[in-house]
Amino acid sequence: MEIQLQLNLDHEPSLDHWATALADDDIATGYYTNWDSAYESAWNFIEEEIRWLDGGYTLSHIRECYNG
Repeated sequence: MEIQLQLNLDHEPSLDHWATALADDDIATGYYTNWDSAYESAWNFIEEEIRWLDGGYTLSHIRECYNG
């Protein structure tokens, strides 16, 4: 029996990674002063993007919004 517990080397970061990165950026830029609020706002943004893309989200789209 084969057990696959390791991610491929080319895996995409998780949505939580992007929510954390967005929250950290919002704190660093002063957009938010409370990290919990920034994190919740980041999740709201990600969830709206997923709905906008009709459930077929791509992390590259979220990455573009983050880096944009």
